[in-house]
Formats: sequence, structure tokens, C-alpha cells
Amino acid sequence: MAVCGVALACGFPLYWASFDSAWLGRSYTKSYMRFELLGLTGSVALFVWAGIRLRSLAGQGGLGAKAAVLIPLVTGLYFVTYVSEYSYRTYDYGAYQNAAERLLKGEGLYDGKPPYLYPPLTAQAMAAAYRWVESAPELTGRIQHRPGLDSLNFTAEKDVWNSVFYYYRCVLLLLVGLAYAASYQFSRRLGVPEVAAHALVAAILIFDNPLLRTLRWNQVNLWVLDLSLLGLLWARRRPILAGLSIAVAIHVKLYPLVLWGALTVARFWKLSLAAVAGVLFLIASQTGFFSDWDHWEGFFAFLPTFPWEHNIRNNNFFGILFNLLWLGLGIDPLDFESWIRGAAMALVLAASAWFTWRFLQRESAFRRREVSASSAPPEELRLFGHGADALAFGLVAASSVWEHHYVLAIPLALFAVATRGRERPVAVALAILLAIVVPTFDVFPLSYHRMLGLAMLLVLTSPPALYATRSD
Repeated sequence: MAVCGVALACGFPLYWASFDSAWLGRSYTKSYMRFELLGLTGSVALFVWAGIRLRSLAGQGGLGAKAAVLIPLVTGLYFVTYVSEYSYRTYDYGAYQNAAERLLKGEGLYDGKPPYLYPPLTAQAMAAAYRWVESAPELTGRIQHRPGLDSLNFTAEKDVWNSVFYYYRCVLLLLVGLAYAASYQFSRRLGVPEVAAHALVAAILIFDNPLLRTLRWNQVNLWVLDLSLLGLLWARRRPILAGLSIAVAIHVKLYPLVLWGALTVARFWKLSLAAVAGVLFLIASQTGFFSDWDHWEGFFAFLPTFPWEHNIRNNNFFGILFNLLWLGLGIDPLDFESWIRGAAMALVLAASAWFTWRFLQRESAFRRREVSASSAPPEELRLFGHGADALAFGLVAASSVWEHHYVLAIPLALFAVATRGRERPVAVALAILLAIVVPTFDVFPLSYHRMLGLAMLLVLTSPPALYATRSD
């Protein structure tokens, strides 16, 4: 039933907008009408869901049970409004679409501008969506060319891409819902009470500036977050599904390779093997069973040229050192660029050693059955601690860390609240405020607040702090 409701809420606006009707108006273009109608159908779907849930609670439970319905409802309405109001093609989305267009023409994925930065899967999925919409206009609600259309530049190809973009935005909206559900389960399994977990997740998502930037710029970080969270939630109970989830995440971005490595060393063998099998299966399907490596060769050729960003809002070690010389000390950093890269790599190696030490401490505490001061079960404390660290590592080690990447800090923020929230509420709140709540701006050195908040969260959740209370 829920699947049917989601399909109707997302699919009906696109099909509905393809008709001319006197009672169906619009304030913007014909293609944007789809998003306005999504505001209607998405809201109706949420209210129907909430009504069914509340009716099932009639005479049962108290305010807490009703709050567990109303909080997700309000959160869902917030994000339906955001997507229906702010759905425009951006530079990042242009990179994905241009790569898909090159793929459809038989050209290289990594040869165009704006540059495509990721493994082939995202562009291939978008190209497949184009083929599907093009082949089934009666199912996808494409606007047929007829007199009176707004744009004199209307073409069937543009209309297909308009529909693909609409579906892309719907998927992003659904991924927000999945992030809510997965984050809620993540919090509950760390011992956070039901209503408190709903309130915590709703607050973190609604006030999460990186999440809003991810939605605004049409980024793919939500795929990485959701698939990684599913991998962690399923790791002990459904290891095969967990491994496959992480495998898909690796094909979206390479960050989850660290998560796979951590869980492999932690002896989640079934998960690890399933992830390897999933990665190889996807590569086989992309390469004609390992016979055509053109796209992957292009990706690996592009990888060493990945840009070292030094924009002020980009929280990476290279950019911080670059701007420290330029804006802090008045020294031309271009004269020392190779030295800056070397120093940045040294900092990445130092951070890698720290994360490795944290991993070993957490494993040691678990195997020695040390007792944590938090109410989280030892198995979950170990597993989710490894996972939160693995996702946070990408925010420390990458050569480019834009603000939207910090959606990957959500598990660490939840982990900090669940394990240290009662003991250090002010410190935890301040760290989350700096890492994911404060808006984006370019002011040196204040724009490095996200890395400062992340460092605070890591210190607060360090294994020695969590296992300070020990059993006899």
C-alpha cells in the first residue's frame, strides 16, 4: 500500500501536467507545473498515511504514540515543500546529464564539461532513465508538442530530459524519507527512546544545511548516506543485503570503500563477500562481462587529476593550508603548491592513523567486554561506531570536501547524541551546530567551522571517552 501511495504521489503529477485543462493552472512553465502538483499529491499522500496511522492508534497509546506519527508528518511536509519550490537544474546536475548524453552518443563519460567526477553507475542509470521515458511517453506523462506551448525551443529530446529531471527530484525526495527512517532505526538501536529518536532525527534533517545544499544542488550524497546506513542496519541480521547495499554505494562514490574495509577487518565476513560480489556483478554488467573497459579506464585515468580545491568553504586540508598562506600570512601559495600538497597528504596520513587507532580501541573494548556509560548495546556500539567513523573519514581525507558532503556526518551526529548526549549535552549540541547546522558562507577562517565541529564530534565519541566506565 505504501509503495502504491508513493508511486501515485510521484507519478501522477507528471502525467497530469501533460494534459491541457481549463481548471489546471500554473504560475511558471509547463514543465515546472509537475513540481507544483507534486506539492499537492505529496501532501495528500502524507496526510493519508498519517490518518491511517492515527486511526490505527485510536484508543491506544498516548501523546507519545501520536507524536511518533506527527513528527514524521511535519518533516515530510517540510521536504515536499522544499522540493516543490526549489527544483531547478544546477551545475552538478548538468555534469550528470551531460555524461548521460555522451553515453547515449557513444562518447567518453569523462571527456566533457562540466566534468563528471564519479564511477560510471550514476550516468548509466540516468541514460537508462532517458531511454525508458523516450520509449513510453504514455506511461511517463511527457508533454506532447502542440500549439500554445510556452517555449519556442521545444524539442522532444528536451521534453524527455525534463521528465528525467522530475523523476530525479522525486528520487531525492524519497531518499530523504529513507534517510529519516534509517536514521530513526540507527538511533533506536543505540538506545534512544522512541519519541526522542523521532524528534532528534527530524531536527537534524530539517536544520541540516548540508542536506539542504544536497537537495538544492541535486547532489548524489543521499544515495551514499542511505545505502551506507542500510548496510549498517542490516550488517548483523541480513549480511547479504547489507553487503549488496554497500556495493551499490561504492559504485555511486568511492567513500564507502572505507566502510567495507572497516567491516571486513571487524570480521563481518558474509557482508564483506556479498559486497565484493555486488561490486563485481555491477562491473560485469557495465563492461559486457569484462570485455569493454572504456568507461572504467576513463574513470581511473581521471582519478589522479581530481581537483585539489582551495575555495574558502571547502573544508579539506589542502585548502586550509593554501588559504592560511594566502589570506593568513600574505604568502603566494602557488610558489609552494607542491609543498602544500605534501603537507596535506601528511595530515591525511596522520588522520588515517588516528582513525585506525580509534578502530582498534573500539574492537579491543568490545572483545574485552568493557562496559560503556551509554545505554547502547555493545554490539551496536561497536558496529555503528565503526560505521560513523568510516563515513566521517571521507570528510577528513578527501581532496575536496564541499558543504553538501557533510550529510555523511549525520550518523556521527546521531552516535554522539545517543552515547554522550546526556553526559555532555552542551558540547554535543555545539559540535552538531558547527558541523551541520550553521549556514554556508565564505569568510576566512570562519568557513572551516564544519571541520571544527566534526573534530569535536570525533573527540566526544572517542572509545576512551565511551568506555570510561568499566566492569570489574
